[in-house]
Order: sequence, then structure tokens, then C-alpha cells
Amino acid sequence: MAGVWTRCPGDILSLISRFAVRIGSALALAGLCWCAADAQNVSQVVLEGQRIAIHAGAQGNDAVVGLHDVGFKTLLSRLGISTTWGAGERYILFTTPEPKIISFALGDVRYDAGEVSGQAGFAPYERGGEVYLPFYTLLRAVGFEPKIDGGETILQSQVEVDIQSRGQAARVLMHAGVPLAGRLIASSGNRIVYQFDGVGSTLERTRRVHAGGIDEIRIEQSGSVRAPVTRVTFVLSDGANASEMPSENNHDFQLAINGGRGRQVAAATAAPAPSPSPVETASPKSVVAVTAVDAAQSQDGFSVRIAVSGNASFEWHRLLDNRWYVDIHGATLQAPPRDETQTAPSVTSLRVHQVSGDSVRVALTLTGPKLVDVNPGADGLTLLAHNEDDDMLARSGSGSIGGNAVATAAPTSEGWKFKPAPAKTYVPTNPRLIVLDPGHGGSDAGAQRGGLSEKTLTLDISQRLRALLIVRGWQVQLTRTTDIDVYAPNDSAKEELQARVDVANNTGARLFVSVHVNSFVNDAPNGTTTYYYKTEDRQLAQAVHDRLTSANLGTKDDGIIKNNFYVVVHTAMPAILIETAFLSNPNDFALLQSSAWLQRIAKAIADGIGEYAGAPVAAGSGQR
Repeated sequence: MAGVWTRCPGDILSLISRFAVRIGSALALAGLCWCAADAQNVSQVVLEGQRIAIHAGAQGNDAVVGLHDVGFKTLLSRLGISTTWGAGERYILFTTPEPKIISFALGDVRYDAGEVSGQAGFAPYERGGEVYLPFYTLLRAVGFEPKIDGGETILQSQVEVDIQSRGQAARVLMHAGVPLAGRLIASSGNRIVYQFDGVGSTLERTRRVHAGGIDEIRIEQSGSVRAPVTRVTFVLSDGANASEMPSENNHDFQLAINGGRGRQVAAATAAPAPSPSPVETASPKSVVAVTAVDAAQSQDGFSVRIAVSGNASFEWHRLLDNRWYVDIHGATLQAPPRDETQTAPSVTSLRVHQVSGDSVRVALTLTGPKLVDVNPGADGLTLLAHNEDDDMLARSGSGSIGGNAVATAAPTSEGWKFKPAPAKTYVPTNPRLIVLDPGHGGSDAGAQRGGLSEKTLTLDISQRLRALLIVRGWQVQLTRTTDIDVYAPNDSAKEELQARVDVANNTGARLFVSVHVNSFVNDAPNGTTTYYYKTEDRQLAQAVHDRLTSANLGTKDDGIIKNNFYVVVHTAMPAILIETAFLSNPNDFALLQSSAWLQRIAKAIADGIGEYAGAPVAAGSGQR
């Protein structure tokens, strides 16, 4: 049975084979040599050319394997999959490095794989202190298809395709359980073809998209069982271009599709296409470049001079945690990128990066509510971060650079000076729902260090936490499930944070938990902190923090602090914000790199929520 393209909820189009439920595909594997119940026989499985001996037995159209089988544990280790189960517990969780969480329950054929539920070949069961699981079902849930070749079972990694579209733009993410290297083999007209060696596909051959600059995607598999080859053809809309994007790990491959701007990828073949015509550039517009960024401390404050050639528009934003940035649109960074610590009275860090195909971002981390002057000119932009604090600060502004240089700022909003609603008894309309808020995302990466970004870590922890809460009977909704801005790209801080608050308030949730990662100008501060604001938040903060500090996580107890963070002030229900650890501290940084540690902190938060809220009314687990 072929894989299924799946559409995710909402406006984001998602094509994901890893979430597809392929019940009938095990029929073709009935001839495998695993024929003893309770995993008594030994069989050789092959993963990336390496053989692993696993005790397995036939169980209907699936295969049964013991959770503690040495070969099975070796396989999970090589795949980077961690297991969560304890004696007397009903639920068994498997967490992949993505992370994607697969949950099984003893005595229940239903299972959850990421966003969807499926039905296994048989219900997991416990016997003699060992838990026995549907092996094939688990393999497919983590992106592998077992195939027979020469009397051996080959674990063939399956390529997965996820498309997120917004208007005329899209991001294509391809993922596999093994390192994935895309090779451009053809580019002609509105078609580009990538080849992926070493992975197969059970996706349908053709999918019509008609969104985000993509008309159609075609999948073709060739090669052998042991050396599969998958080719993916993208048929783009008229005027759309594609460019490769950097990925956070070697198991991912990303493309950015732009409906009308950007440069189309060039063919990797030596021979040019017949009668080539030059690629059109934006000829009516001059090339805009950021050619230099110079910073200096003066008596008035910290100044940054951004040299820009050509006419460009810009937009700046101030975030709640005293971070400030300006995006220069339609520009290319020709000066070296920068990520520097500063010791100025008003600024602790300066970052300069190309944040998309056509925007350059200059970002400052301020020491407090400092006024930042923005002065555009004919040849660039000058910033001045004053040394003194100011309590009447605009949160966003925009303008233009070049011949008609101008700058405007949005008026300050008294609503920004947090005045919580009068205290009242909150009655959730959905008492089984918990909203989790992975901090940052999209155009706001949050804290960054050594290849790790806060937005990625917070989503990772939140996804792990969601899975733990779901198997305990809660409904869970995340404010974001992918790397996006909740409100809109490059939105104002208030718009972004209010959108997160709205998710909880509009759904009548029982609780709200915001997950963050801390950072500082030097590497000394470290530890875990839990923040609250409202009186009704305090008990939740205490329960969660107690579990965080008693879980032997290896971080310092930084305490429970009352603070007027926007999301905990404006949520109607009990709410907390957790700073899990410091990216800027070497010890905490090492912990944040560990998948096992991320799982432990997620479990500690889940245990604290359970300590505070008890268990939901007995019913089948759900998710939103």
C-alpha cells in the first residue's frame, strides 16, 4: 500500500509520509523468517550496511520484539531514539532526534505517531516483566520500511516531504532517518529535479499542490532494495524560483520557494539546457547591499553605522526581553556576518546576519529599556542606543534609506504597560486542555550559541512535554508546531505575544506553560527559573519548580520569580514561564545538547503539572 500525503490542520499545507498510517503494507512481509511467539527467534536486520541480531517472532501481520532485547536496544541507539517506560506504567514512549514521539499503550492497538493516530498489528503486552511491541509498526512510525533481500531484512529509510506555504512562498522540508543529501540533477523552465541516494519512498507518485509557488510534486523511486534512489521533481508556478536553505542537521534538506523574487537554482549538469535564455533579474530595481556595519561607544551611547548602497525599506522592532532589531528589506549582506558580545552600558551583544533571501538583520541585546534612535540617510542607517532608561518607548517603526530617507515609529501603547484585569475566579471552558507555548520561532530565533537556537530547543521540549501530557489523558495545544511566527513574520512583539495569549484565552484552556531558554552577556549565570505574575499562578509555579529542582537535572535552582512577562500577565488561566537553562553557560549548554536531558526536563514539567492539577477526568486521551 502506497504512502499517503497528509494535510495538516489550518492554513499550512503539509505533505508528510512519516505521519501516514500504512496498515496494509505489512502483508507483503508475512514471509519473513520470524515465526516464534514472544520474540524467540533470532533474525538479522541491516541498517546502513550494518547487521544487528534481534530476537523477534511473528504476531499476525506484524513482528513482536521485546523492549529490553539487546539487539533492539542497539538499533534504537543507532537511530538516536530514546525510550521512556517504567515498571507498572501503561505507556511506552519512543522519542526520535527530531523530536517525533511515538506512544504505545499496553493492551491497546491504537498508537500515536507525532500528529496522528494509527492502529498497530496487535496490542503491546507485558509478560514476565518484559514488554512486547509491534516491531514493524514502530519501524514505519520512525520512517523505515522493512524489506526482504537475500534472506535479510533491510531497513530502508523513507524520504518524507513536508510543505509549509504562506501566500506565494513556501518552505519544503525533506527528512529521512539517515543522512540526506539532495543533488540537483536538472533545472529547466519551471521544473527542478533533485536526487536522493540511499532512501526510498512510499509516497504517491504525483501530488498537485497549487500553493506557495508550487504547482505539483512528482516522486520516482529506482535503484535496489539495498541502494534505493528517489527523485523528486518540483513543478513551480510561473515566475516562482527555488533556492536551497541550510538545515540544522544532516537528516534534513530544505528548499525555499519564492513566488516572484530570488534566484532560481542552477542545474548541476555540465551540459546547458538547449537555447538557454538568461535568468531575469529585478532590472527595474538597483542592487541593494549592506556593505559595512561599524559599531562604537560614545558619551551618548552605543552607535551602529550601517552602510547601504541603493534604496531600501526597513522595519524595526523592540521585543519584551530588551532585544531590538532592524530588518533592511530587499538587501544582500556583503559585509561579514557578526555575532559579538559587547560591554557597553546600553548593549550586551550585536548580531548581523542575512535572515532570508532578501533581508539583512542587525540585532542588539539591550541592558534595559533603552531608547534607540533610528536615523536613515542617503547612504545607510545610523542607530544610537542611549545609556539611560526610558519608560515611553515605541515598540516598532519603519522607514526608507536612500534618496527619500524617512523614518516613522508606531506610537507607544499604554496597553503595553501591563495592567492585568481585575482578579476574578477563572472557570476554564475546556478543563482538559493545556496550552504549551514554545518561545520564539520564525523570524525570531531567540538566544543562539554554537549551532543551537532557542526557538528550536523550546519547540523540541514542548513537543516532548505534549506527548507526556497526552498519554496522561490531557488535551494539548501548542501555540506553534513548526518554526513560524505565531502572528506573522517580523511582527511587533505585542502582536506576536498577544497571538500566543489568544490561543489559550480563546480555547478556554485549563493551564498555560511557556517554555524558554535563557542567555546572558557572559557565561557565569546558569540554572533553571520559573516565572509567574498573577496570584493564581503561584501555586502552579511552585509545583512545577519543585519537580524541576528535584529531578537532578544538573542545573542550579534559580528560584521562582514574579515578573510581568506579557504572556503570564494577559492569560486568563494560571500561567507560568520556564527558563529551562542558559545557552550562554558551558555546563547548561552541554545539557541542552542532550536529547535525554531534554526528555528529562519535559518529564519534570509534566510531573509538576500533574502535582498541581491532578489527573483529568478519566477518558480516552486526546490532542488538539
